[in-house]
Amino acid sequence: MSLAGCLGTTFNMTLQKMHLQFKTLEIKAAAKKREEIFLESIHINIVNVKSGAEVTKLECALTLAEKNCPVDNIFQQTKIPITVELQIS
Repeated sequence: MSLAGCLGTTFNMTLQKMHLQFKTLEIKAAAKKREEIFLESIHINIVNVKSGAEVTKLECALTLAEKNCPVDNIFQQTKIPITVELQIS
């Protein structure tokens, strides 16, 4: 949950810095867990992004957000596969 919250906040801040307007932004997170404590994989889905901005600019903002999100940087040091998907409506 901390990854989803941090990535969502960082994405929002990145959009603002790039002067990209949006009306809605919803984030869904899912994780697969093994029998042990360890996570197997994480999937972050940024959905219902309603914006008049170009798709390529929104994708660029997401890439920058992933690079600047401190929680994402911590998870990148693990071997847990993380996928992030952007769905624009």
